[in-house]
Amino acid sequence: MNNSNWLANIFIKQREIIEAAETPFAKLAIFVLPILAPSVPAFITSTHMYKLFLEMFTFSNANILSFGMSFIIALVLELLGYVGAVSFIKSLFNWIRYKQDEYMLPFALNGLAYVFYLISMWAINVQLGRYFGASSIINNILGLLSFITVPTGLLAANHLTEVSDDERKEKVRQEKRQDQMDKYKIKHGIPIMQSAEKVQESAIYSAETLHIIESAGDWRKARRKMQNSTVQSIARMEISDIVQKYKVKERAAYNWRARAREEVDTESIK
Repeated sequence: MNNSNWLANIFIKQREIIEAAETPFAKLAIFVLPILAPSVPAFITSTHMYKLFLEMFTFSNANILSFGMSFIIALVLELLGYVGAVSFIKSLFNWIRYKQDEYMLPFALNGLAYVFYLISMWAINVQLGRYFGASSIINNILGLLSFITVPTGLLAANHLTEVSDDERKEKVRQEKRQDQMDKYKIKHGIPIMQSAEKVQESAIYSAETLHIIESAGDWRKARRKMQNSTVQSIARMEISDIVQKYKVKERAAYNWRARAREEVDTESIK
C-alpha cells in the first residue's frame, strides 16, 4: 500500500511539473518558430544561389563575392518570410474581425507581398534544382519547404491577436472597476480623489480635448464639442495617435478619422 502511494505521488509530481512547463514552452515555441521557419527555405535558396554565382562569376576570388551575395539573399528572405507571414495573417484577422474597408488595403498589400514571397521561393528552388540536375523528389521536397512559413505565421499571428485582446479586455476591466468604485463613493458621499495620471492629463490636455474624451468614443457627442480645426487635425492623424490622445478604441479611431476626412473633403468641395 505504501509503495503504491509512493509511486502515485511520483506520477502526480511529474504531471504537475509537465503542466507547469507546458504553457511557457508553448509560448517559447510560438515565439521561436516564426523566426526559425523562414531560415529553412532561406538557407536552401542561398545554397542554390551560391552554386549559381560560382558558375556565373569566373574571376579570381569569385567564391568570396558569391558567398557574400548568397548570405545577403538569405538574410533578406529570412526577414521577408517572418514579417510577411505575421503581417499578412494578422491583417487578415483584423479585417475579418472589424469588417471595415480601412483594414482591406493592409490585408491586400500584405497578401500580395506574402504570395509573391512564397511563389518566388518555390520557383527559385525548383527551377535551380532542375538546372543542377536534382531529382524530381528532391525538387518537390524543397518546393514544399518553401511554404513552411505558413503554419508558423498562423500560430504567431493568432498569439499576437490573443495578447492584444487580453490587454484590451484587462483595460476595460480596470476601467469598469474604477467606474464602480467612483459610483460607490458618490453614493456614500466619499470624495473622489483624482489619480496622479488624471491630474497630469488635466494639466496637459485642453478643455476641448477633455470634453472629447468624456464622449467615450461616440463621434456624434464628440463632434459637438470639436472645433473645425480639431476635425481637420483628426483627419490627418495616425490611428495610434487618435487612440492615445482621445482615449478611444482602435475601431472607434478608424471611424473618427473616416468621419473627419469625409467632413474635410465635403468642405473642400464647397
